[in-house]
Amino acid sequence: MTKGENGKSQVLRQAGAGLAFVPAALALLIFSLAGTVHYWQGWVFWGLWVVSFCGITIDLMVKDPGLLARRMQRKETRSTQRTVMALFKLLFVCQIVVSIEDHRFAWSVLPSAAVIGGDVAIAAGFWTMLLVMRANRYAAATVQVEHGQTLSDKGLYGVIRHPYYSGLLLLLFGMPPALGSAWGLLFSLALAVGIVIRLLDEEHLLTEELQGYLDYCSRVRYRLIPKVW
Repeated sequence: MTKGENGKSQVLRQAGAGLAFVPAALALLIFSLAGTVHYWQGWVFWGLWVVSFCGITIDLMVKDPGLLARRMQRKETRSTQRTVMALFKLLFVCQIVVSIEDHRFAWSVLPSAAVIGGDVAIAAGFWTMLLVMRANRYAAATVQVEHGQTLSDKGLYGVIRHPYYSGLLLLLFGMPPALGSAWGLLFSLALAVGIVIRLLDEEHLLTEELQGYLDYCSRVRYRLIPKVW
């Protein structure tokens, strides 16, 4: 087995382990915090995450193991990104915990329509991120410019410059209502600020290191939301 084949095999094994671990860990987190399994919002949320996570992982395992390897690399090289991502991960966990406890203790009460709206936003967010990964095989989980990386301006990249973050925002703002919480949206706002900081630092790097990026910015004006910003 060559070095490249060995690396690919290792990535596939790690991804396969994630397919088994993530659904179980997420179910344990949700229903232990809720203190009950009689939590339909939690079950729908869990199902959406499992189907989306497993579907995207399997899609990459089959179609683009190289991109899967990039997505699994989480070590940031820029100090700004390390700080932002450390805070992002903390806020993300807090968002889930507060949202579930909010539902459990009825700090806020949302109608079923709001919960379903949150589920739709989560599904739309995952779908957007999958489309981005199909359009750009350099869509790594870390901010970097790789040797030989080319500019992607196809699909959603022809409308906004950072469609992956747009999908992530849909996900983050959909999570609290999907779990039956209004208070969790405060964390969504804080996480959105983190995404903007990360995005602006990323654009600084891309302007310096990715050929043609300035011209691309002149052609595609909006970063996250068409006609807004």
